[in-house]
Amino acid sequence: MNVEAVRNKLIIGGLVACGLLGFWFQRAKNAPVEAREGGPQWSPANAKVHQDRLEAAMRETLAALKSDRLREAARVLGRAYPAFDSFSAEHGFKATAEGPTLREWFEGRRARFNGELMAAWPGVREKLARGDVAWEDYRAFETSLPFPFSQELRQAMRAARPGIEAERAAAAPGWFMVQGATTTTETAGYAASVRAALERNWNKPAGLKLVLDQPMGGAESAAVARLLRVEFREEHASNEFEGKAKRHGSGRVPRALTVTFTDATRRKEAAPAGAPAWDRLPPIAVQIELPEKLSFKFERERQQADFDDFTAKKRTELDAELRKALAAALPAR
Repeated sequence: MNVEAVRNKLIIGGLVACGLLGFWFQRAKNAPVEAREGGPQWSPANAKVHQDRLEAAMRETLAALKSDRLREAARVLGRAYPAFDSFSAEHGFKATAEGPTLREWFEGRRARFNGELMAAWPGVREKLARGDVAWEDYRAFETSLPFPFSQELRQAMRAARPGIEAERAAAAPGWFMVQGATTTTETAGYAASVRAALERNWNKPAGLKLVLDQPMGGAESAAVARLLRVEFREEHASNEFEGKAKRHGSGRVPRALTVTFTDATRRKEAAPAGAPAWDRLPPIAVQIELPEKLSFKFERERQQADFDDFTAKKRTELDAELRKALAAALPAR
């Protein structure tokens, strides 16, 4: 190969390298949310991304709350707010594209959101008192809501709680209550399946209302016509973990599940006529094919997500088996 050809190839290679470097530099410069030097970079466009995401989360939270999806409502804003809060902590006094500083924009939007939240509160309060919204779900919503959005709601609940408890206790003699069908643990999927099966099997006896919740206070617990406690117990495979990557969570993979139904009624009176005898159901046990011992390697951070996906898949498979067993034990009416 002659000297001229070698020189031309070197020139072409250098031009290609420069082009690639320029492309990556421009991409990093224009990236709306990407962090630089370990922290979020400032630009009005970047701030707008954070604002829009928080705005969307607020709208979604209110929509979920108004449709009685309280647990979902809490999770939506709980996921979106920390990223905005971190960005605002560093750049809160900088002007947004609209003019106000980021902190001023947030305070104004937070005030409007809290006003919308409090406008929805009376409806939630009435449903809670009637047993149409679960106390467990409301408590999960209130405690999971980020602090800047929950102060007025907490104050309203503290003021209203004695009245709500009294109304629920007065209505409780007409309630067949199922405790454990609205749980926040890893068994939430199983609980939803049990809840759906019980609702399909409910024979609507005269004078009784099915309430899937736990007692809100001692008076309600003593007065409720029937209290059924549902409990879930998973059996897990024995896991071995290798590798240097950091691991999060319990690291447990379920391979079997047992659901039990126990009468926890405090009243001495006999069960109301026509009330279902769900407490006489034998334990429902299901399992999936999975070795008793599993081995996992954690060499990269991404493998944590892979492990979580694997665990979720096995829990979904268990839930499918549970639904089959429930259909047999609790036929639809």
